[in-house]
Amino acid sequence: MTRGIFSKPDPISASNYYKRAADAYKQCGENRLERLHRIASGDCQMGQDAYATAASEYTRAAELAEISDETINRKRQECHKLHLDAANAWQQMGEKGRAAESTVKAAFGLIMGDINTAKINEKALKSIEEAIELFVGDPLNKKCDYRRTGVSIYADPNATNSNEAISTAEAKQLARSEEH
Repeated sequence: MTRGIFSKPDPISASNYYKRAADAYKQCGENRLERLHRIASGDCQMGQDAYATAASEYTRAAELAEISDETINRKRQECHKLHLDAANAWQQMGEKGRAAESTVKAAFGLIMGDINTAKINEKALKSIEEAIELFVGDPLNKKCDYRRTGVSIYADPNATNSNEAISTAEAKQLARSEEH
């Protein structure tokens, strides 16, 4: 990715080199270096609109973050971010189902290792509810009344009642068109 007198940065070649380096680090058992090179490869792929490859690189990096030697908070943050990056790549490609799946993985990454599942922290709960709404929009979700954080993306900000905002015909039609 360096610029010379007769050359310019080539992200496609760079991403291939990053991927090859990650594969070599995988053979050596170097989790951290493999993870870093997969992230770099994914970043280069995103810059070249190779979204499927980028998403798979980010997903693999998130899987490596789960089994890393980092602290639990660091693992959670990395898994959350990398799965969200993968979801963004899938969304850019138009793969809404895979984007929703990656968003769910990102949400559950925030609570990995928690023994006490009776009380989920606010950020994780909000992320889980957003992921559920990607699968089933609130106008079509019979259990949407159980939402504890945030507001539905289908909600009308001018409505006085939240249920009234969600049950409009336009919102239901939009939710049906967004179904996976």
